Amino acid sequence: MRTPEREGDFEVCGEAENGQEAIEKAQLLRPAVPVIIFTAHSNPVVEKEALTSGASAVISKSDAMAVLIGKARELLDQIAA
Repeated sequence: MRTPEREGDFEVCGEAENGQEAIEKAQLLRPAVPVIIFTAHSNPVVEKEALTSGASAVISKSDAMAVLIGKARELLDQIAA
């Protein structure tokens, strides 16, 4: 299985158990990259709230890991362009 840790051009800078911890880690680590919400609780309301709050994408944990990695690459390519 592909994971971000196994992708040579990705570095996982932090992980969180929940949304509050994710916000705290983002404030501490200050990652200068798009924020992707990777959640088991994906639904239209959660997605709308996340995108309205500044997230770049919402990916369901039920999707293949390739979807998460593909979205990360797409968003980073947009920044590089």
